[in-house]
Amino acid sequence: MLLQDKVIIVTGAGGGIGEGIAQVCTREGAQVVVADIRGEAVQQVATALGDRALAVTANDEQLHCLVTATVDRFGSIDR
Repeated sequence: MLLQDKVIIVTGAGGGIGEGIAQVCTREGAQVVVADIRGEAVQQVATALGDRALAVTANDEQLHCLVTATVDRFGSIDR
């Protein structure tokens, strides 16, 4: 697994390419924060990905909330 135990934030993950990236990251062992402005869509994606995923509804002005939620849940963010 290429991303084993990495913590990754995927923005625009409520569908399309972002959702696909989140799926691959999870499959490769990462803990993934799926973020999007579409709350219901991002929650559905996180639910489908399982307990290694966290849904965060955020826009450009709420990025601090996205980072805080990620660190609160997973302890860090990998780059």
